[in-house]
Amino acid sequence: MSELLQQLQCLRAVYRNSHRMVQSALAELFDISMSLGTVSKLRLEASNAITCCVDEAKHYIQQSRVVGADETSFRQGNIDGCNPKENQAWLWVAVTPLVTFFQIALTRCTQAAQNLLGENFTGILNSDRYAAYNWVNLERRQLCWAHLKREFTKISERTGVSKELGTALVKQQEKLFDLW
Repeated sequence: MSELLQQLQCLRAVYRNSHRMVQSALAELFDISMSLGTVSKLRLEASNAITCCVDEAKHYIQQSRVVGADETSFRQGNIDGCNPKENQAWLWVAVTPLVTFFQIALTRCTQAAQNLLGENFTGILNSDRYAAYNWVNLERRQLCWAHLKREFTKISERTGVSKELGTALVKQQEKLFDLW
């Protein structure tokens, strides 16, 4: 990919600049005059150039033995014309020691999780307890320790028996990580 395409993709994808902002930055930073149509065309060319790499990364994730997954909301708008109602979007992530894969979806449902991990995912999934992951057998689910620790701490901040139980859970979690 040419240096200009890499810079354009960085401005557009990494810094989430609009086509007009990319056009302005190219003019101011690199003294390159470019129409909005050309910005759009080059963006598409850059996306097409990495399609097979993206597909390989997704396939790698779906075949991995252990994957961490999560999702977070963000305002998507309708820049690409695929979200005319401007619904909230979700940035899904799947993480392995070698590959991290991001996917944007206009939904936070089971279908989006299956699209990320593959409907036939057979690895171990590390995630929170969000229901979209419930299609993965419990024997293959590892709950996120950060979420558990946060919940144990909340329980320990209550009164009475809950406080005692929460404090004991926090201590057990600390012992476990000391041993690890």
